[in-house]
Amino acid sequence: MKEFRLQTKTITVLVAFAVSGGLMAVERDIAFEQNFENSTYFNPEKISERNHSGRDRWRRLGKNYGHEIVVFPESKYHQSLKITRLEKLTTALFYGRTPLPDGHDYTVGFDIYLESNDGLFINAQASDGKAIGGVTTIGGAPLKVLNDGQWRLSEIIVPEGWSRVEMDFSPNDETYKVRLITQDKSVQTDGNDSMGSTENLKEVMVGTVHPTGRKAVIDNLRVDYARVSSIKSRRNVTNSADLFFQKKKIDKFPIQISENRAELVIELPVPADVSSLRIVSNSQMEINAGGVNIGGQMVPLAGNKDFIRNENSYQADFTPGNYNKVTISIEVDAEAEIQGVELYETNAYSQVGADKRFADLLCGDFDLPVYADNAPANLCLTNKGTDELPVKLELRERNSNQLVMNFPVKILTPGENQIEIPIDKLPNGEFFAELFESGQQPVKGRLRRLLRRQAVAETPPPEIINLSGQKLFFPDAYYLDSVQNLRFRQGHAKAWQVSRSHMTPDAVMQHGEGIYMQNGKICAGFFTLNGKFQDSSKKQYLAIADPDDLSKWEIQALPANYRHPTPCAAMHGEVAVTDNKPKPDASGKIEYRFYDPDRDGKVQVNQVEIKYIRFSPPGTMGYSQAPVVDDFSLPQRTTWAIWHKEPGLSLVLTRQPFLIDGYPGDFENGNESNDNFVGQYFSDDGKTLFYARGRLIRRYDQFNVPYENFKWMIRLITVFKTSDGINWTKTFMALPERNEPIGTQHYGGAVFRIPHGLGLRVAFVYRYYAHEQRYGLDLNYSHDGFAWKRFPDEKLWLDNGPPGSWNAGSIHISRHGVDTGDQIVQMLNWCSSGYHFYPGPRGYEGFTSETAESVKRRFEPLQVKKWPLFKHFGSYEKMAEDIRALHINAGVMSFRKDGFFCLEADDQPGNFITMPITASGKLTVNARIGESGYLRINLLDVSGTNLPGSECEINHGDFIDEVQTLTLPATPFKIAVEMKDCRLYTLGVK
Repeated sequence: MKEFRLQTKTITVLVAFAVSGGLMAVERDIAFEQNFENSTYFNPEKISERNHSGRDRWRRLGKNYGHEIVVFPESKYHQSLKITRLEKLTTALFYGRTPLPDGHDYTVGFDIYLESNDGLFINAQASDGKAIGGVTTIGGAPLKVLNDGQWRLSEIIVPEGWSRVEMDFSPNDETYKVRLITQDKSVQTDGNDSMGSTENLKEVMVGTVHPTGRKAVIDNLRVDYARVSSIKSRRNVTNSADLFFQKKKIDKFPIQISENRAELVIELPVPADVSSLRIVSNSQMEINAGGVNIGGQMVPLAGNKDFIRNENSYQADFTPGNYNKVTISIEVDAEAEIQGVELYETNAYSQVGADKRFADLLCGDFDLPVYADNAPANLCLTNKGTDELPVKLELRERNSNQLVMNFPVKILTPGENQIEIPIDKLPNGEFFAELFESGQQPVKGRLRRLLRRQAVAETPPPEIINLSGQKLFFPDAYYLDSVQNLRFRQGHAKAWQVSRSHMTPDAVMQHGEGIYMQNGKICAGFFTLNGKFQDSSKKQYLAIADPDDLSKWEIQALPANYRHPTPCAAMHGEVAVTDNKPKPDASGKIEYRFYDPDRDGKVQVNQVEIKYIRFSPPGTMGYSQAPVVDDFSLPQRTTWAIWHKEPGLSLVLTRQPFLIDGYPGDFENGNESNDNFVGQYFSDDGKTLFYARGRLIRRYDQFNVPYENFKWMIRLITVFKTSDGINWTKTFMALPERNEPIGTQHYGGAVFRIPHGLGLRVAFVYRYYAHEQRYGLDLNYSHDGFAWKRFPDEKLWLDNGPPGSWNAGSIHISRHGVDTGDQIVQMLNWCSSGYHFYPGPRGYEGFTSETAESVKRRFEPLQVKKWPLFKHFGSYEKMAEDIRALHINAGVMSFRKDGFFCLEADDQPGNFITMPITASGKLTVNARIGESGYLRINLLDVSGTNLPGSECEINHGDFIDEVQTLTLPATPFKIAVEMKDCRLYTLGVK
């Protein structure tokens, strides 16, 4: 390893970059570098907090900042910098004394050494304090990249061990690309991402990601830049100029120089402000250039020493000026060939720059993130200027870029505007709506927004319904031939608090553990945890209540080793035969490896588990050891499809994660997820696997909530479906509606197959109202598990309580419930009094120490005074009081048995007729009939004729699974119902 030397002058290096058509060697200068070999400042015993060597400087180095020098003997890395995350984030800063030249591409590169779950971030910081770009990663995980200040996922997987990451910045078009080079010299690239600032690079910031104790090693940090300015996105004025070679006009290249000296002349039709000249040639030559300015004066532009040669061109930069003509003198020793001459304007007329200029005039987004019906999509736009703004609109299919619709020029008046886009003929998919400036600009500004169209066909019902042992529910007319003068309605539940707030002084979390019946009483088990959710703080309790009075619970502490009986599963109606749990062999071990279709055969879908690798430290709630696959530990916060094929063998079906927790760029790729879980389930035959999970969807002002944690995106539950474990289709559920507040989205939920419900499924979706920072339970349903519907005009199935109540902020449901005969009592695992943005940097640890000052400091920049509930509290002090009083409790919800939906008739009779049915047994009714009401049932043959002696009438009363005396025919039949002042929940046969 060579000894580190102080850099006292500019050093030129040749760096190979991939370009279309091959590699191009680009001469570059090193701005600053650091390899930590200088023993004066860097050694294992001593490390300098602040110093400089030559033009290279650094700050915040030292053991007090979590930094130390480590040695890799007999390695090209030798001495390297190890950084460890302390309880408080600390960062190292590296920078040079000389600013980079404006308009030159530059690269920030560094070697990193990561082991499994090591992690770090590196940002290139601008002089205005903003991050120009950056990366963050965990060993073995995908790299995240800053895109215009927001983290997004890349396709680059960072291996464990040593690798090199390089960020190539192009200030002219305000973008950069990320490249990873592994030890075997393989290269992964990703981009283009938008730079967060166009100001000059000031420093490189290095730090480690949460949690405390996470570490990483970095070496060979270097910033270098191209010796010539970038021509990307700059206008080549020779495209409109007249060119002359040896005084003869030329129309095309290449041209041959057969004599020693030649002259090229560029005559411009109008003067242009230019500053770069490029000669495309592989030949050896000497070049001098001069120009005629707008005053008619001859001005020298560049001498031979000013032309920098790259592999296939010469380029010179000169003082910007307005010129009518540029004359180029060329000398060669032998014959030479010129493939092109390019003269570039000073200003970077880039698409990115034009787009940003356009964005200063225009903002907006579609009013809905996804459109599921045929009503026109509304593109809502705000003209921020004072003049009318003419724009042109095109609609293109996202993947193919095929033009779908072309609109005439629209005139946007100052202020708010809307453009309606008909979507009834659009297929399921995604489309770019592209708005262009309609003017004479050299590069027209463009605003792109994603139109998401959902057109998912519901699986049709069978021609004949087998109702034996089953029940007809009535969320819609799915099983009906006809319906008149009736309304489909949604039921509602009521919440009851079970645990007391803060059972012990250290208990922050009260979490449900299960619910069951004993001696006619409802028993709800729960446990408590401290603010770090540490297993060592866990205490168990049992709450007991009478089913007829859920407002009173007797609570007793339980021994630490107590085990509750198996929880009741009143909501579990699964019939699929599955075997999708890990299967240790006789020695208790499991080999994990990647799936090989030739070796492993067809995937058995009913043995597939969708596995999320949780971000939980050891010893805390939710922690589990990540599977190790081919010596590769599956990284945290990724999701994988794993086939548990046989005892001792589990196969990870893809080498890339199925989903990755992370933020999308300008437009999501479809694999960005967050910890908004629903879970997996199967079709009744076990041949189709479904997985539901929250995905992050990019949104733009004016459809964002400024104080929301994820200001630039929303979470939407997505249902994925596969029949082979490899290929997936997807759809959204519970989509926001136009009549709901801006920012309405999802925070997770749970799916249940209703027992005896003909395969009908319900989903309790955590409907998250970001404008109020709270979420309750929204009822959704599906007849096939893939196409989902909801009741948009109904109140939530279970809404939050008022401010200060035990469930004001959030409600989380359990999979366990008990059937008391007339009602279902289902566990609510935990409900919070605090609103979503309440937990601060220390999460649930630090809320007791919040003050008016700390709350104001945290929320005032986020415009929290626009929060509707800020008016309720009235001040930061009252908000702080509510945060300090935050409590999380276990609870239950109760609802009528099978009372998810009903058909409702008022004082005017209504009626319906079912599709053909076959069944044996007795007809049952679940209905509530008013004093003046009735429910009349007639059995019909399939042609619609009354069957003799097959009528009955039920009058005033409340009936749950009430058995009727009707005799069901042996042949297919229909059920005709007339009802008045009645709610009918189910018709069943048992």
